[in-house]
This record gives sequence, C-alpha cells and structure tokens, in this order.
Amino acid sequence: ALLRGLPLGEVNYDHRDRGTRVENDRLAALAEILRLESELIEMAWHDAPASLTLITLVSPEMPALAVSTSLERELAFVVSHTIHHNAIIGIMAKWLGTAVPADFGYA
Repeated sequence: ALLRGLPLGEVNYDHRDRGTRVENDRLAALAEILRLESELIEMAWHDAPASLTLITLVSPEMPALAVSTSLERELAFVVSHTIHHNAIIGIMAKWLGTAVPADFGYA
C-alpha cells in the first residue's frame, strides 16, 4: 500500500489487497516478499515525494481522516507493524510446537 501510494503522494493502508494467494500460499508469499524487496532496493529515493498524505479510517461511522506524513515516517511504521505481526506469528508457532528464533518479532 505504501509503495502503491507513493506516485500519488497519498497512502491508504485500508486499501490493501485482501483474499490473495499470499495469505494461504507460502511460495506466493515468498515471491511477493522478494518482489517488494527488489522494488525497495531499486527505488529512486530522491524522486520520492518529500511529503505524503496518509488517509486513514479511524471509525466506520466517520469520514476518513487525512494527515500529513513523510516517507521516512511511513517506512518506520511499516517496519514496526511488521515486527508486531512477526511477534504474533512467533506466539502462534510456539503454541503449535514450532521453534522460532529468540529474537523473531522482538523489537
């Protein structure tokens, strides 16, 4: 959602793809991770907008909120949110009896 929004200068994490193969197919998920990694590495960072607008839905009963942000702030958010999800995955894996590295999902 972040990379897709950069050309528009607007990011909306609520407009992410749902029900895709990456949710159920490990190989599809790994391929998507590699694609995103490649896109991040090859990105012309100097061409990225200096400021972005984040569109977020705070409540279903209210209109979406638009706030000013930056690429740096949003990259930091994505990293933090990824660690959060990894922590949940780590807990689930442990409950299922699968070993995970001690620092997996640890901020």
